[in-house]
Order: sequence, then structure tokens, then C-alpha cells
Amino acid sequence: MKDGDYPLVHELTHVLFGHNHDHVTQEGLAIFMQDSYSDEKVFPNYKGDIHGIMNYLMMQEVMLPLETLLQKDQIFSYLNPNKDSHSLRWLAYIESASFSSFLIHEYGFESFLKIYDKPNLTNEIHTVYGKKLEQLEDEWKEFVQKKPVLNEELIHRNDSQLPEIINHLELNKSELLKPL
Repeated sequence: MKDGDYPLVHELTHVLFGHNHDHVTQEGLAIFMQDSYSDEKVFPNYKGDIHGIMNYLMMQEVMLPLETLLQKDQIFSYLNPNKDSHSLRWLAYIESASFSSFLIHEYGFESFLKIYDKPNLTNEIHTVYGKKLEQLEDEWKEFVQKKPVLNEELIHRNDSQLPEIINHLELNKSELLKPL
């Protein structure tokens, strides 16, 4: 429990499903389960609609390519606790959750479990979904753009860390989001 967060469902998901290789599907599933089975307002979305937050970020041009998330595991690390790494980690969690939720809703939970926590996720995605990562990323972006954008008031409310993180990303996106 940290800063009032109590991510019990999130952490239990890691324990029950395991976690060895891939942070994108691990964190994506943990947040999906957290949003589905917990009433707690916890990091990273504090019960805000994950796709609404992602749509807002996309409109602000604040996002990392999925290929970067899959290849740069250090983005998810807690070893470098500065403001930049915290903001990028939050963004990685949001993107992972939105992409994972998209895959679960559009292609089913069984297909998602076939790629969950695999060491070479790009190849696994192609094998399971019959599409290249770029194709699924485009589908995901189209899916997200059809979702209602969380309004500015909800995104910048003061009962979470969201305002500070989003503001930091928006102000520093040219430096933080350059190819890693």
C-alpha cells in the first residue's frame, strides 16, 4: 500500500497468472482485472476509463509506439525514481492496459492468454492474431478514437496523481517521447 493506493486485485493478478517475461501483457491484464473487479481508485487510472484516458493522450500526441514498449522493458522499472521515469512508467501502464483491454474485448480472453507473458511478444502476436504488431496497433488506435474522451475536468481532478503526471508528459513530450 503506497500513497493511499491499495492495488490488491492488480497484484493478485500478477501472482495468479505469473510474470516472467513481458510487462505489456502483465500490466495490461492486471489493470484490466483491477478495473473489472475492484472498486478502489488506484494507480494508474484511478478508476477512470482507460480508453478515455488513452484517447485524451493520443489527442495530445502523448504516447509511445507499442514496439518501444515491447522492446524497452526498463520503462516499467522502479529503479530510477525521478519524475521523468515515473511519468513514462505511468504512460506505459496506461498504454498496456488500453491495448490489452482492446485485445481481450475484440479477440477474446483465450487468445490474449496465448500471448500473455511471452518472451517474444511481437512474434507471438503475429502467430496468435495473424496480424503484425503495426496492424493491431492501428486497429487499437481506431478503437480508442471511437471512445469518449475523458473531459479535462476529470483528467485534471485533484484526487489522484493524474494531473501532475499528464501535465509533465504534455510539457516534456518532445524530450520524453523521442525514440528511446
